[in-house]
Amino acid sequence: SNSNSNSTPITSTSISIAKPSTTLASTSSPPTTSTSVQGKSTAPLPAKIKVPDIPLSLPSAPPQTYYQFERIYHELKKDNGLLLSYLQMIPINSIQSLFRNFISSDILFEWLEIISKSYFTSTSDKEIDQVENGKKDKVTTTLQTLEAISKIDRFGMLIMFAGEKEKKIITSIFNQLDQYVNQNSEMANMVTNLKQKYAA
Repeated sequence: SNSNSNSTPITSTSISIAKPSTTLASTSSPPTTSTSVQGKSTAPLPAKIKVPDIPLSLPSAPPQTYYQFERIYHELKKDNGLLLSYLQMIPINSIQSLFRNFISSDILFEWLEIISKSYFTSTSDKEIDQVENGKKDKVTTTLQTLEAISKIDRFGMLIMFAGEKEKKIITSIFNQLDQYVNQNSEMANMVTNLKQKYAA
């Protein structure tokens, strides 16, 4: 009879301890989590706001650093006319210092392609072609620009590893120059020297 009376309280105690445990477990996770997630999934998405395109325009002054040049250069690539004007607004005597020790292969050959396609055929060609001095000034500017570009560090290495497309761009430039300078010995000598630098 003593053993029966001792076992009953132990069982009762174990049950009463288990009940708080169950209650704590059920209240440990906040009920707001599922409601919050569910609310997010059913909330309507906000309408997309269309931002109008900002018209491209030339900067008021030439770039002072390579970073500034590159940033504006990539913005103006969408408009060939503005990009041409942007490149031509850079003083020739500041090209070497602007690029210092670096010019990317993409920018170099894109610049040369613009020279090939645009430096000899600007919108004022009809008027310039009637004036011999105007034609000479244009060719002189092109020669001076090519000379300044050739003095940028890494230029020789980029020319050395130029592909077929890039070589065709260079050939096109010097073919046009040959037509302009064939009767001007001083310019012809400049072209000959540049051909060596550009491996043309």
